[in-house]
Amino acid sequence: MMLRIKEDINHQFTSQKAEFYRHTNRLGEHHQRLDQTIEDAKYWVEKFTEQYKNYQTDVAVLKTETSTRLNNAFHELGRRPIVGDIKKNFTRLNDMLKVKFR
Repeated sequence: MMLRIKEDINHQFTSQKAEFYRHTNRLGEHHQRLDQTIEDAKYWVEKFTEQYKNYQTDVAVLKTETSTRLNNAFHELGRRPIVGDIKKNFTRLNDMLKVKFR
C-alpha cells in the first residue's frame, strides 16, 4: 500500500513537472515572439523618426524658399511705378525742360 502511494505521488510529481516544463517552453516561445515584436517596433520607430526629421528639414527648406520668393515678389511689386507716379514725373520733367529752354 505504501509503495502504491509512493508511486502515485511520484507519477503526479512527474506529470506536474512535465506540465511545468511544457508551460515554461510555451512562455519561452511567447517571450521570443514578444522580443521579436519589440525589435520590429524599435526598427519602425527609428525609421519613422528618421523620415520625420527628413520631412521637417524639407518643410523648413520649402518655407524658407517660399518666404524668400514672396518677399522678392512684394519688393518688385513695390518698386513698380504707378500711373500716378509716372504722371508726376512726366510733369516734373516737362517743367524742368520748360525752365531750361526758355
